[in-house]
Amino acid sequence: MPSGGTLTIEASNVVLDARAVRSLHKALAGNYIVIRVTDTGPGIPPDIIGKVFEPFFTTKERDKGTGLGLFTVASIVNNHDGFVRLETAPKRGTRMIVYLPAAKVPNALKT
Repeated sequence: MPSGGTLTIEASNVVLDARAVRSLHKALAGNYIVIRVTDTGPGIPPDIIGKVFEPFFTTKERDKGTGLGLFTVASIVNNHDGFVRLETAPKRGTRMIVYLPAAKVPNALKT
């Protein structure tokens, strides 16, 4: 956020049921760890929303970024059977929501 703003990071446990997964691309019902990263920046313009997870796509100057950040995040999350949702609005900020399947802890490890 070149002009400043607020960055908020939150984590929670959620259970997605059959109804919830219908509205979430790539989602399966089950337990998830959810990480939300929200900023109060300018938002992502509608004409580039579909490109932000592509490798080497960047809006930064040539020497300021490689365009691999969000691509790498999405790849790691997908490799762990999770998915990423993007919410953005012009002049209102952006929220990336990462869903990672929660691991089942054996009873012997529970305290």
